[in-house]
Amino acid sequence: MALCMSDSLNEFGVARGTMAMPNHICDSTPCFGLLHGCMPRNITPSDMDGVTEMNGSFWTIEFKKTGKQVPYGQMLMFERLVKEKGFTVTIIWHDGLTRENKITKMQYLTGGIVREKTFSTYEEGRLAYQQFARWWSSQQEKAA
Repeated sequence: MALCMSDSLNEFGVARGTMAMPNHICDSTPCFGLLHGCMPRNITPSDMDGVTEMNGSFWTIEFKKTGKQVPYGQMLMFERLVKEKGFTVTIIWHDGLTRENKITKMQYLTGGIVREKTFSTYEEGRLAYQQFARWWSSQQEKAA
């Protein structure tokens, strides 16, 4: 069996835990297929696209192309993280991550609460993200 292969393939015919398009990702991104079979129940690691830490609280960010769903296991992880004190998750759906494209939707999960917003333009989405970042930052400063 080759590295990064497993019995379970996703909708793109790519092994579970393996990136569909690794050439588009930085060289340091791991191939989780290397760990296939190591964890009980065929569990594989999940990634987060970004994490910010402030005063012991964590804000994770996940990007998805518009129309794509967050995989079940990853969403379960996010939902469980935000039940813990000090974790916030933002999922950003986009048509591409340039100013010519748009952020179509954001979902905020914090303290067990889920909020969702939709947008028409990149700037609307970016402004909403910036406003949320200011709110999140102020909450962390109060807690310090």
